[in-house]
Amino acid sequence: MPEQLSIFGTAADQNTFQSELWGKLDFFPTNSDKWTDNCRHCLLWTREHGQTDECIRAPCNPDERDDHRRGYYSIHQMPHDTTK
Repeated sequence: MPEQLSIFGTAADQNTFQSELWGKLDFFPTNSDKWTDNCRHCLLWTREHGQTDECIRAPCNPDERDDHRRGYYSIHQMPHDTTK
């Protein structure tokens, strides 16, 4: 039986992450290794649960990324409401 591909997770270029809860998140690199400059801004980390399953899968540390950058996944440009 062929393996089913998930629509959630990291894009091949590691610059976006498709979250089940948040939708498409963009990677924002930082020059800091401090939690307050990275994880605190990431939508995949929550105050209630800490590291979520998606947080664990997202490549945000230099040793996990092809480009060796550090950063977080978030949405800085909120989508426009097209329902009005």
